[in-house]
Amino acid sequence: MEYNSEPRKIIKFGNSSYIISLPKQWIRDNKLKKGDIVFLTKNSEQDITLSPKEKKQEIESKKMIIEINKMSPNEIQKRIGSAYINNYSEIILKGGINKSVISNVLKNAERIGLEVVEQSPTEVIIKDFLNMEELSIKTTMRRMDNTLRAMFEDLKEGLQKKTFGKLISKEMMDSDQRVNKMYFLIWKVSKKGEEWPSILSKIGMSHSELSDTRWIALHLEFIGDEIKRTARILESLSLDDEERKGFLGLIEDLEKNYIKSVTSYHQHDVNLAIEANLEKEELIKRCEKFIEKIKTKKAVFIIEKLKTIVISSNYISKTVAY
Repeated sequence: MEYNSEPRKIIKFGNSSYIISLPKQWIRDNKLKKGDIVFLTKNSEQDITLSPKEKKQEIESKKMIIEINKMSPNEIQKRIGSAYINNYSEIILKGGINKSVISNVLKNAERIGLEVVEQSPTEVIIKDFLNMEELSIKTTMRRMDNTLRAMFEDLKEGLQKKTFGKLISKEMMDSDQRVNKMYFLIWKVSKKGEEWPSILSKIGMSHSELSDTRWIALHLEFIGDEIKRTARILESLSLDDEERKGFLGLIEDLEKNYIKSVTSYHQHDVNLAIEANLEKEELIKRCEKFIEKIKTKKAVFIIEKLKTIVISSNYISKTVAY
């Protein structure tokens, strides 16, 4: 008898259990008898796999070779990032390794969590030592959030003190790099979860939760980029006190909307998400009105960055609400 898709009726057993019968042929095929133990493994939101013995799924180790001779540093960097997100545990760069060209590429690889284990004039070996057993996606998302809140504070401080200076610029760059690293990590785990469903039980998330988190992480990364770019432009922009005060008030309200949106994600609060979502149009209008007051090219660039922050915050709240 074939039992690939054979229906079984659920029978109530006692006050707290339900049972189903197992196909006789399956019992014979697996040499099972009365009293033997079988194992149930949840491998998606709704599916359970029944196994005659406990299965410890070995996650495949993948290797990628990148021939870099005709590549620009930017292309090499993007290919390394792609290999990392797609869960290649070993990345090998082959070709003429120009030390001055490859140095920044390798620094960026290390910033996203990769480690250079071997380097020669013709080859660089990069490895990923991420341990899924020690990873908490929820903690990583909170760290991204906390880093962005600190970036908002740095942005406001720069406006209040009427200077951005090298210290604030460096802090902003370092914070943005931390956000990028966590963003890459979340996308990597999300891709791994699609490929290996057993990962979901390790990180304590369903497919839909992990999918939502991946896209929210993308928009957190967008927000980090725009805060950094806003600070960079403000550093070279001459503002009078009224203009400075106007920018500061606008940024404070964008920050409040961001905090409301991301808190709705952490707390799974649909009402808070809808409340944040409803603020989008008014914040966009305020940004556009501000452009009319300050018509310098750099100020217009800043307003466009702030509008992107509003839109990304809106996406976060919309994901929670709908």
